[in-house]
Amino acid sequence: MGNDERKQAKRKQRERDIQHRKHSEQQRALRQAKLDEYPTIRLGDQDADPEFIKAVVEAAKKIDFLDEDTLGAGYQAFLRCGKEFGFSYAFNSLRNLPGINHGNTRLTGMPMLAVANLTYGGLLLQQVPENIRRRYMPFNDVTVCYEGRDIVLRFTSIRSQSGPNGRIYYNPAEPKIIFDGKEYKVGFSGHSIERICQRLNPRYIEYGSCGDIHAYFRTCVYFEPVLLHGDQLGFVIYNMCFNPGFVHHRIYAQEIFGLENEVPGMGKLYYKVGYCAVVIEGEFAKAKTFLPPGYRSTPEYGLLINSDLPKDKKEEWIAKATDESWSELSNFMRDDTEIIKWFHQNGIPQVKQIKETVFIDKIPVNPSR
Repeated sequence: MGNDERKQAKRKQRERDIQHRKHSEQQRALRQAKLDEYPTIRLGDQDADPEFIKAVVEAAKKIDFLDEDTLGAGYQAFLRCGKEFGFSYAFNSLRNLPGINHGNTRLTGMPMLAVANLTYGGLLLQQVPENIRRRYMPFNDVTVCYEGRDIVLRFTSIRSQSGPNGRIYYNPAEPKIIFDGKEYKVGFSGHSIERICQRLNPRYIEYGSCGDIHAYFRTCVYFEPVLLHGDQLGFVIYNMCFNPGFVHHRIYAQEIFGLENEVPGMGKLYYKVGYCAVVIEGEFAKAKTFLPPGYRSTPEYGLLINSDLPKDKKEEWIAKATDESWSELSNFMRDDTEIIKWFHQNGIPQVKQIKETVFIDKIPVNPSR
C-alpha cells in the first residue's frame, strides 16, 4: 500500500471515529434527556452507620429508571408524573396510570398507592449485598420518601455502645425499667434482637419488612418486669394488635382476646411477643436472649408441663412452643394459633389492654451523634 493509500485509509478511519463519537454523544444526550424526566435521588436524614449509608447510595446508582422490564411501565409513569407535577399530584393520579407488576399480580387503582411506596425500596435493597444488610440491619434502616419532585432516602438507627459482654443496643428515647427498686436503661444484645426478628418476621432485611422491625426497636418504650424460672430477671415485650384490618387484630384482638371483653378506658390492645432474659450491665438491663411464650423458663412452659393434657398433645405442643424456627409470618398464614389461645384461656394472658404509652411517634435527638 502506497503513502497516498495509507493516508486515505487513515482519513477514512478518522471520519468513522468522528461519526462514532458523534453517534455516542447523541445517544448519551438522548438517554440523559430521558433520565431528566425522572426524579432526582437525594439524601435526607443520615442518622445511620456511614458504611450502611454508602452501600445504599451505591445501590441507588445501579437502578436504571429507563429499564421498563425491572420497574414496569406503571411505576415509570408514576415517577415521570412526580418529576413533572410533584408527587402529591402523582399519588392522586395513580388511578389513571398503567398497572404496577407486584409479584404475580398486576395492580391498578388504590392498591397501587401502597405498592408504589415499596417498589423503589425493594429494588434498592436488592442491590445492597446481603452480607451488608445482615451486618447493619435492623440496627439501621432506610426509608424511601417521595417529597416534592424528588425521591428522598432517609436513614435512621438505634443506638449502641460497647459493654462487658458485647455491644448493647438501645432505643434513642432511652426507656427505663425498674428491678429491685433501681432504675435501668433497657438494652438488647445482638443475639436477642436476632431472635426477636426471627419471631416477628425473618424477612427483616427486605424492604417490605425492615421498616416495621426497625421501628419496633426504635420506638418501643414499654417493658414489663418479670421473674422467669430460676429467679432469672426478665421483661415482657408487647406489640400492637388494635388496628382493624390487620392480621394481628383478627388473631389476637378478635379470636384470642375477644372484642366483647374489651373494657372502655382501660387502654389499647397489645399482644405478648415474648420474654427477654436480662443481665445487668452497668446502667443497662440488657436482654441477653429472647424466649417466646411456651419456651423453656417461661410461665407458659410451666403451664404446659404441669397441665393434664393428653401425653401426645402435650409433647406436640411442647415441640411447637420450643421450635426456634416458629415465626408469626409463617404461622399466622396457616392460622396456627391454637397454643397461644390455650395459654390465654388457661391463666396466662397473651393479649391485654395497656394504658401506658407502648410506642412513641417522635424520637428525641441525641446531641452526641
